[in-house]
Amino acid sequence: MARVLLLTTVLSFSCCARQPAPSAPPSPTVPAAVAATPVDDQRGPFGSLSLTCEPGCRLWLDGEDTGFDAPVRGMPVRAGPHALRVVSPGGRAESLSIFVAPGSRYERAFQLAR
Repeated sequence: MARVLLLTTVLSFSCCARQPAPSAPPSPTVPAAVAATPVDDQRGPFGSLSLTCEPGCRLWLDGEDTGFDAPVRGMPVRAGPHALRVVSPGGRAESLSIFVAPGSRYERAFQLAR
């Protein structure tokens, strides 16, 4: 009788044991040439901006506030033409069209205080 009880107990535990969760299907493979292509290659190369002005001058690029105040050193920008605007805390501003060459740095000093 003791052997039957022991066997029943072992069988009841083995039938209720947790089954491993099914594994996720394998993810699709991406060809190496596609996986190695940086996203920025599809959008163009970069250059940078370095600008100086009296403290508190705000930099606008292509009509948008960059959130940066002068001086700005090595700010990455997409290569190509841009509309640059620098505004002093007193409201004086200077706007100009610039061209940033790929891999180069556009440098400019502004003096808006008078």
